[in-house]
Amino acid sequence: MRISSGIQPSGEIHLGNYIGALRHWVARQKEFESFYLLADLHAITVARDPKILRDRTLSTAALLFAIRVDPARSAVFVQSHVSEHAELAWILNYTATFGELRRMTQFKDKVGRKETTTVGLFAFQCFNRPIFFFISLTVCPSAKTRSSISNLHVISLCGSMLGLEKHSRFQNP
Repeated sequence: MRISSGIQPSGEIHLGNYIGALRHWVARQKEFESFYLLADLHAITVARDPKILRDRTLSTAALLFAIRVDPARSAVFVQSHVSEHAELAWILNYTATFGELRRMTQFKDKVGRKETTTVGLFAFQCFNRPIFFFISLTVCPSAKTRSSISNLHVISLCGSMLGLEKHSRFQNP
């Protein structure tokens, strides 16, 4: 079985990150084929200094290895280094509807607080889900909430519209 999770290298890693997610990454790599994403492109839904983001991406990767995420057992990759991720996200943007994306929790929360929102945040789910197709993900730790299940439904619909489920390389979530 395959599992994936990601972390935005947009701030300092803290104890909450470790307790909430990272310690589970270490444990899960023993039972799953694991793929861990340094989501640097996700981090630019708000303005970031490119040099600081690059430095934090490297320091986050170093921290993952320091807490014993084993590169022999787990794939650890930087989102911006996999151009196919952005390319499929672009295609998913063409199949998702405004109504589907408008219902996404992250977007509604920001709009509800009258914060400035970007198109990147609006289309976040299209950008977040290519990994499901690329690695034929079978376990999604974040899919326990109703909003995550809704997000998976939207991406599954997009994949179906593209006919991705007909290709052995891509499996719908």
